[in-house]
Amino acid sequence: MEIFIFLENKFYVWALILSRIAGMMLATPFYSGWFIPLRVKVWLSVFLSWLIVYTTSYSVPLTTPVFSITLGLLNNFIIGALIGFIAYVLISSVMSASGVFSVQMGFMIASSFDPSAPDVPLLGNIVYLLAMYVFVSLKGHLIFYQIVAESFKEFPPMLYGVDFDVIKFLMDKSGEMFVIALQLGMTIIAFMLVVTVLLGIISRLMPQLNVFMVGIPLKILIGLILFMGMIPIWAEAFEYLVMKMINYARFVALR
Repeated sequence: MEIFIFLENKFYVWALILSRIAGMMLATPFYSGWFIPLRVKVWLSVFLSWLIVYTTSYSVPLTTPVFSITLGLLNNFIIGALIGFIAYVLISSVMSASGVFSVQMGFMIASSFDPSAPDVPLLGNIVYLLAMYVFVSLKGHLIFYQIVAESFKEFPPMLYGVDFDVIKFLMDKSGEMFVIALQLGMTIIAFMLVVTVLLGIISRLMPQLNVFMVGIPLKILIGLILFMGMIPIWAEAFEYLVMKMINYARFVALR
């Protein structure tokens, strides 16, 4: 008898919750990572959505029109993706900063010799793993799931529209990605500018010296030393970014 009551009142609610969880899985870092197989993501979405079903008092009867259900599924997916997009934007700023490091150190020249090389900078994976370590150590993946679960108080499952103020807020905060990337990469930009000026002076003093052959290994050596020295600073900066993205996500979902 309970199965029929569930199918009559809660099955559509489960589908709507599953749609929001799927949107979160698509955009949120760690959940959307390549290291989690797609089959695991699907079953994890089903399990996490099942945990939320009985914590909500909403019920959607089976007689609900198909168009309304389809629109509700789409809107819930968008809400989950928007919540995860906040974390994605800030993590993208970290990847952009690693791109600044790679450009200044000369690693991006690899794409010129091998056009089939991946677009991800050589230092990007290291920085991404460091950011994910900080994100998971602060339980960011669990907090984002909690935010999505609590978002049903502000945005019920049967939602027919999206608040455009939320989209405007996300567009405004997306500009912070470039500011954060510049702030994280400013140190190596300044040091490499000094190295470039010194190499220019050396080339004028010693014209017989091939500055191009000396400059690239020198920049790589100095860049790696700076990168290793800045890892503790970056870890602290990532902690600040994780707390900021959690506050932004709470503002969007629980305002």
